[in-house]
Parts: sequence; C-alpha cells; structure tokens
Amino acid sequence: MKTKLAVSLIAISMIFGLIPAAMISAEDSTSTPTSTSVDLPCMQTAVEKRDNAVIAAWDALFASIKTALQTRRDALETAWGITNRKERTKAVKDTWTAFRKANKEAQKNF
Repeated sequence: MKTKLAVSLIAISMIFGLIPAAMISAEDSTSTPTSTSVDLPCMQTAVEKRDNAVIAAWDALFASIKTALQTRRDALETAWGITNRKERTKAVKDTWTAFRKANKEAQKNF
C-alpha cells in the first residue's frame, strides 16, 4: 500500500512538474554564475601588474645573489693570497659561510 502511494505521488509530481521545478531551483542556488563576458581591459591590467611584480622580485633576487657572488669572489681571492695555511683555511671557510648565509637571506627575501 505504501509503495503504491509513493509511486502515485512521484507520478503526480512528475506530471505537474514539481520535481523538475524543485531540481531547477536547487541547481540555481548551488551553481556558480556562468557569465561569458570578460572585462578585457581589467584582465590586461591585472596581467601587467602581476608580471611586473614577478619581474621585480626576480630582479631583486638576482641583484642580491650577484652581490653575494662578487663579495665571495673578492674574499676568496684575498684568502688565497694568505701564505699561512691555517689562516688561509679559516679565511676560505669563513668566506664560504658568509656566502651561504647571504644566499639563504636572498632566497628568504624572495
């Protein structure tokens, strides 16, 4: 008896369009709007701003790394001019430590 009643209610609802109407209203409330228009000048401006920021960040990183490399080059040149082996070893080690620190700092700021 209950199944006949349920089938009858579903059939009546389908005939009168109650289920499709409920499904449409449910879809409308959960779906995202499907707009096909795009604000082209806005997109162009957004792309320009984003890419300029990325370029500036890379320029800053490269400048920091270049400075670290130049400092390392000069310090190693000076260190290898030291004739005392113990002092030279310490100077070379300190130069590489300073370079690694500068390189990590540049990466951190990137």
